[in-house]
Amino acid sequence: MRFTGISLIIGLIACSLTHAQSAWDLVFREQLDWTSRAHRLTLSRDLLDRITLLESNLPTLSERDVQWVTQLEARIERLGDDATSSQRGRLYLSRQYQHRTLLEHTQRMRDELGCVQSATTTHDEMLCWGRVAVELLDGERIDVAIETLRDHRMIPRPREMPLKTLNPSIWYGEFGRGIVEYLLLPYLESQQSQSSQLSQP
Repeated sequence: MRFTGISLIIGLIACSLTHAQSAWDLVFREQLDWTSRAHRLTLSRDLLDRITLLESNLPTLSERDVQWVTQLEARIERLGDDATSSQRGRLYLSRQYQHRTLLEHTQRMRDELGCVQSATTTHDEMLCWGRVAVELLDGERIDVAIETLRDHRMIPRPREMPLKTLNPSIWYGEFGRGIVEYLLLPYLESQQSQSSQLSQP
């Protein structure tokens, strides 16, 4: 854990000192130009690279594990309020459920970042960015999934992972907040300003 923290700090410092555009512009925002479509696309591509790297270190979910999760979910749903905490906990803490959770997350992230890149209007693009932020701001849940798989030796240890994939609960949250604060809010404020100007006599 200490090695991971040091690596993250070194990575943050390196990113803050470089002039190359990357997702860290959402944190070290001095160079961020939210009005630039080209810059926003650069951010989306860097985030996609990070998600792809994370995904490349995940094993394939077996059909047997898919069936196990599906069957247990169906059983709990049938029981409804009669389902015990133990049954719900068994599902949530299982490697099968957490494995599926992580794969579903990476798929949604890829879909929403693809949505950003294919959007034809700024309004549509910002809706996609909003959904990206929702995923990123749920980083602690993703951390649970990663740690569960790591406990079962299904993914590499932190020091064997690429720097871009370390500590999702840290960089997910930072990037998610950056999207909200430095992309979405400025966009909404600009729209409000335009509306106010149009409504003036």
